Amino acid sequence: IVALPESRFKREEEKIAFTAGFVDADGHFHVVKETKKLYLKTGTTSHVVYYYPRIVVTQKDPAICYWLKEKFGGYVGLCKDKKKGTESYQWSLKGRDAVDLAKKLQPYLITKKEQVKKLFEIDNQYKQTCEYCGKQFVSNFRNQKFCNNICRVRSSKTI
Repeated sequence: IVALPESRFKREEEKIAFTAGFVDADGHFHVVKETKKLYLKTGTTSHVVYYYPRIVVTQKDPAICYWLKEKFGGYVGLCKDKKKGTESYQWSLKGRDAVDLAKKLQPYLITKKEQVKKLFEIDNQYKQTCEYCGKQFVSNFRNQKFCNNICRVRSSKTI
């Protein structure tokens, strides 16, 4: 893997602008829906649905993806297209880290300005926080209240 020279960026602003170029060209912003099944001590199960923001960049060369991971965190995975017989690398960043980076990238984006605006709208509209564990839900109040109840019970047993 070829590392990008840090001397290329004289200021933090240049690193952000460089990253915005890759997201504009080979990436996207979106909100992921995730459902988790919880097994309760009563023997029953419950499902918690929540949403989280995500930034993704896909490249054939892994160098950019690993550089993004080193600078901003997140994950790098190998994606295989069986129909085309091709491979690519995908960097992704999710949750609060994705929103924080998106705010920094926004002034430099050209083609993805509308995607990032929509991401912010969804994030602001549905954001809830569990008062016990601090987990943020971009979801309905019921899920946040359910998490509060589960975490309250857990925290009272550890004291």
